[in-house]
Amino acid sequence: MNRPPSIEFRNVTFGPLENLSLIIPSGAFAAVVGPTGAGKSALLGLIAGTSVPREGSVVIDGNPADIVLIDEGKAPSRTPPRQTIVMADYRLEPVRNADVIFVLENGSIVERGTHRALMKTGGAYAKLWRKQSGFSLHEGETRAEVDIQRLEELPLFAKLSKAVLAELQPLFRTQHFPAGRVIVYEGDPGERFYILVRGKASATKANIDGDNPDEVGFLSDGDFFGEIALLRHEQRTVTVHATQPCICLSLSRENFDRILDRFPEIRKKVIDVARIRYEDLGRDW
Repeated sequence: MNRPPSIEFRNVTFGPLENLSLIIPSGAFAAVVGPTGAGKSALLGLIAGTSVPREGSVVIDGNPADIVLIDEGKAPSRTPPRQTIVMADYRLEPVRNADVIFVLENGSIVERGTHRALMKTGGAYAKLWRKQSGFSLHEGETRAEVDIQRLEELPLFAKLSKAVLAELQPLFRTQHFPAGRVIVYEGDPGERFYILVRGKASATKANIDGDNPDEVGFLSDGDFFGEIALLRHEQRTVTVHATQPCICLSLSRENFDRILDRFPEIRKKVIDVARIRYEDLGRDW
């Protein structure tokens, strides 16, 4: 019986990848995770042979046809016999049962190990896991919910009691945006705060030359934007559009005001947190 292939990267430099070395054992289910632009797709392309390293080498010991590559798909329940699986994803839940997980940031591996080991380490993987956790989808993913514990981790709500958060939680509205749809436009009045539960989005900003807008950021599961809109009547500073189908939870200023009216003692706490975040962006409150 043929042995499943093993894969070794030896000091590989290509695209965003810099001097990358790793070994994927024969017959393993390996996962490569990290934010957009970290180099996940470049790594898959090198394994597939559609790209060639600028420096270093990729060594496959075995039949390349027995390597299964998955780019942001559904993880296998188990590794098929005589195959090695490599899955790249920005979401962590689908790959939590992988034999080995490589965490990429800016083209370099910053962590590697199993889900359990990486959670114990408390580094980049654990931080990303916490950011993506605390959400649930119901009724065929038509309705999303956020846990109170997850709301506590959002800076604007960090000083609110569980009683207040329990009042706030059901006021979030589920919104769906297909790929290519604009979620908010730069210059429009800001009236809602958004949490991205599932999907990917891009933030762009008009430049002074009036040319194509500049890309200023990427958003994925667990990211949020527009919190200042809950407290101040201001225009949106960026355009955010879905690059993949997105499921968002949004909270309107009107509903948030109702909470502040019911619990007037928390208004100052919320404004103080928002002011600090606003000034951290180099803007006057």
